[in-house]
Amino acid sequence: MPFNRYHLALIPIALLALLGAAIYLKAPFLPEQFIKGPADTLNERIVATPPQADSEDRRTLLLGFDDFIADNFPTAVTTQTEATELLEIRTRRAVEEIRTAKVPEGSMRVWYIYNMGVVVKTADATVGIDVAGSYWAPSIADVGGLLDVLIVTHPHGDHLDAKVAATAAKAGAKIVVADEQVRLDDSTPPNVVRDPAGTSMVKLLTGSELAAQALVGVEPGGTIEVKGVKITAYPAQHSSSNASDSFSATPTDWFYVEVSGFGVLHTGDGMFTDSKPDLSGKRVDLYIVHYVDGIYAEDYYKLVPQSRILVPLHLHELGHGKEILNYAMFWNALEQERGGHLWLEHVTPQNTGVSYAPMIWGESLDLSLNP
Repeated sequence: MPFNRYHLALIPIALLALLGAAIYLKAPFLPEQFIKGPADTLNERIVATPPQADSEDRRTLLLGFDDFIADNFPTAVTTQTEATELLEIRTRRAVEEIRTAKVPEGSMRVWYIYNMGVVVKTADATVGIDVAGSYWAPSIADVGGLLDVLIVTHPHGDHLDAKVAATAAKAGAKIVVADEQVRLDDSTPPNVVRDPAGTSMVKLLTGSELAAQALVGVEPGGTIEVKGVKITAYPAQHSSSNASDSFSATPTDWFYVEVSGFGVLHTGDGMFTDSKPDLSGKRVDLYIVHYVDGIYAEDYYKLVPQSRILVPLHLHELGHGKEILNYAMFWNALEQERGGHLWLEHVTPQNTGVSYAPMIWGESLDLSLNP
């Protein structure tokens, strides 16, 4: 068939179709400005507005992040959206930073991974706590391979990630859990619950995908030292309001971690309804808490008023469903923030003087022993 004007007219249409397909597939040969999506654009804003940025700019970013999550919420774990793409982008960035960061003596750098996952790195050790979420972002599993110690506050899937643990064990890390008497209940899938007549947590988890040689147990209320890191477990109750359900019966602990002179307190999903531990003599440079409202904020502060920086986490945990939009978002956490400090509003409004730093996936903070 001879080439004619009709074929000539089809050329720009074909080129536009190819360009559209390449943009959709984010082809690597295209200039960057053609392949940016909403996740890439928001990532640039996050990089440009770190936790130490001007408070109003930072507040605008955090509330914008809330809107982004609400608009791109996945309907199931198998669903990928711009929100899960952003999580993967931010995690890959954090993984590379953790891998290459050289932290000097007297300093500590802390990365927020997802949900309640943090990585603490000093000149002496790299410690992860509740690093989980590879079911949304595969790169979270890579974090395990960068750790010396992985601490798990309790055996729920958004705090104990089998892929992260397996990667950590393969790299020679130790996995620390509170070793108390537990059993599996009759729910589907079964929950791990406290039972004085049960078996030890370490023994139970050894029968799972975790490598037996990597597991280390610390008795609730006890202290151990692993790879130069001193770890104390404080038994608590899971933050469910129904004391009879399996979630409430889950063995949950706060962990106090001493590394390179720093003190880190991680609350997991735990609360204290009866007796409260005496933490008054502890150095707490970083206080990692479950998301806060006015009542929680006051409880957390009164227990550890000497803390330097309080970070509210367990925000934007996509696996908890869209109900998190009503409570586990930055708009809620920011009600306790004024000028970068934790403010109490529930009983007597006051500035606690404690630095308050809501963080976005993959962000980091730097601390010094001598602030």
